[in-house]
Amino acid sequence: MHVKYDIEFKEMVAQEAIDTNNISATAKKYGVNTNSVSKWKKELEKKLGMGEIQKTNELGNDKEVTLYKREVLELKKRLEITKSELNEAMTIIGEKDLYIKKLERSLSK
Repeated sequence: MHVKYDIEFKEMVAQEAIDTNNISATAKKYGVNTNSVSKWKKELEKKLGMGEIQKTNELGNDKEVTLYKREVLELKKRLEITKSELNEAMTIIGEKDLYIKKLERSLSK
């Protein structure tokens, strides 16, 4: 018999397996096959872009790596916003400098 689970359930179980770093206990808690939980966990990690970082495990346990990955993604988003704001500011400064030079030229005539 093959039971069909919805995506929300799979992701919830997978996230718990990631958070607890215990596929077996998570599978037992929800009455799901361990292989299924392992597969869902890998799919969620891939979806979140966590697969390779989880494998390295150099920063600590899997839960810490997950937290670091989320922090890195958030910092990347903030960096892109900051770059955009900096480019906008540089454009404004450039326009102001050009305006000042034009004023200086017109005053020196």
